[in-house]
Order: sequence, then structure tokens, then C-alpha cells
Amino acid sequence: MVTRDEFLKAVTVKKEKITLETFDNKEITIRAMTINEAEEIDAIRKKVIKGEATDKELIIETCRKVMIEPTFFTDEELKNISQTGFSILTEIYMKVPTIGMSDEQKEEYKKNLIEQMQGKIKSILSKVELEKKQGKKKSSSSN
Repeated sequence: MVTRDEFLKAVTVKKEKITLETFDNKEITIRAMTINEAEEIDAIRKKVIKGEATDKELIIETCRKVMIEPTFFTDEELKNISQTGFSILTEIYMKVPTIGMSDEQKEEYKKNLIEQMQGKIKSILSKVELEKKQGKKKSSSSN
């Protein structure tokens, strides 16, 4: 039987120190999002898909919610963030889904993510090739 303390420990929002390769392998502390925060981020993600928000807004808002140490930037500091600084935020954003995973689980997650991206790229390239072929057929049939 699971004790109350064991259960609470399992469902508590997890924190993790991560190493940022884009920032000279410095460590920061981030945490997983709460259910409400994850729903807010998902709403922004849906807006990005519809073209009503940008990836930049999604990444910044995610980092605003998860960064513990150092704390997230003020709006004034964000106005002056460099492209390098944004690369660091992007790396943080990419690591959020793996908070609390073992090293093996993180590697599996990365592997699956790469495979998904390769599949999407192949699909896009296939569509482009098909459109090119259809374009050639239309132009040759109109001659």
C-alpha cells in the first residue's frame, strides 16, 4: 500500500538542475509546470499553430513559468535580450518535457523527437516533390 507521503512525493512538481550547452555548460534550476500552467502553454501552442502567436511568445512564456534559479527576466530585460540569449531560452524550452526523467528516458525522448522531426521533414519534402511533379504535368499539358 502506498503511503500518503509517498503519493504526495510522486505528484509534486519536480525541480531539476539542467546544463545549458548554449551557455558554456552552466547550470540552472527549472521545474515542471503545474497542470494549469501546462494548459496555458498549450493554449499558446494552439495559437502558434493557427498563426495567432509566435514561437518566440511560446518559448518566453514557458521559460517564465519554469525558471527557478536564476529567476526569469523582467519585461524590461527581455526587451534587450540578444539572439544568443534567445538561443539559451530555446534550449531551456526544449528540456522542459524531460524534467524528472532518468538519463535513459531522456535519451529515448530525444531519439523519438528526432525520428518525429525526420518524419515530418520527409513528409514535407514528399509534398513539395508531388507539387513540383503536378506543376510540370500542368505546364506540359497546357503546351
